[in-house]
Amino acid sequence: MAIFDREYDLHIIEIYVREESRQRGVASTLLSEVEAWEPAQDCEYATLVVHVDNQAAHSLYEKHEFEETRTFYAKPLR
Repeated sequence: MAIFDREYDLHIIEIYVREESRQRGVASTLLSEVEAWEPAQDCEYATLVVHVDNQAAHSLYEKHEFEETRTFYAKPLR
């Protein structure tokens, strides 16, 4: 299905956990809470953006069954 053919997506803008609180399950708990809340919202997909170099986040999202679906391009302006 083309991404623009879907009716509603839940988009997670950003998850940031302070360095001193990492590796304690904070981000995983946040994602689990969003996933528990979502059925009442009737969204077809949950989407998010993650930096290409952030391997810890990639692992977290894959653990929560997110799949890579598109490529994002950026251009430095300074």
